[in-house]
Amino acid sequence: MSLILLFTAGLFLIVGKKFRQGKWLRLMAGNTFSPPGEEAKETGKTIGSILYFSALILLILALFSVEKL
Repeated sequence: MSLILLFTAGLFLIVGKKFRQGKWLRLMAGNTFSPPGEEAKETGKTIGSILYFSALILLILALFSVEKL
């Protein structure tokens, strides 16, 4: 379980970084035919911050989750 949380947190950190840089915005918007506008870049920064916060919560959960057999 902890391994899955760590993997997901790492994925959130990578995607969050790319959104904050203004790259990979087409993943967020779903519009693959035209370049993203200013509104998409602003939203990407917000979503990147949310992904950072989500990754932090997942890392805390992974740290405190202890599976007993």
